[in-house]
Amino acid sequence: FKKVYLVGLQNSGKSTLVNKIASHYKLETAILASKKPGLTKDILKLKTPYFTLYDTPGVYLKGFIDDYLSYQDYYPLIPDFFKAFVYNLKESQTIIVFGLFMITLLKGETSFVFYGNKLKLHRTKKENASALFKKHQGELFKPTVKDFETNFLKLENKKYLINLMELGFLVVKGAVTLEITKPKGANVFISEGVIDGL
Repeated sequence: FKKVYLVGLQNSGKSTLVNKIASHYKLETAILASKKPGLTKDILKLKTPYFTLYDTPGVYLKGFIDDYLSYQDYYPLIPDFFKAFVYNLKESQTIIVFGLFMITLLKGETSFVFYGNKLKLHRTKKENASALFKKHQGELFKPTVKDFETNFLKLENKKYLINLMELGFLVVKGAVTLEITKPKGANVFISEGVIDGL
């Protein structure tokens, strides 16, 4: 028998994959899958007709959504499927995402394509964004956190996917400069050359 080990970040879908494989081979499994990270505490084994699969505990990496919000607050926000929301932006326009992100197009011309079925998005001018956010933080713009930081991204003329802390994705195409305000220390991963649709 071959041994196959699943290794990855917390809540990356390892246990869901194991359950799908078990279902395919009509095998019973006690492996749990959930939107709540950290459910797998020990190495769990699944024997199939062709290999033995080991599901390992998720690797903890600081800066994910569960570091900022309680499970009760972030669970309803995690997408069940991916629906596209398209915004054609001009320079100095900002999109506010929940009470967690402000993404501004500083230079260039592009479309922001957000993917996720539970995203709360609000478009405004950059000059109004900070005051508007502070005025309605925790009410119109929620959930939210106390401390934020701002980063600047200068992108080449390519297609990029930006992961918004497991709550959805932003696809941007073109040579643009972005300003991203996010929870302090939050992981916002950027990938190049994403396929159409995601």
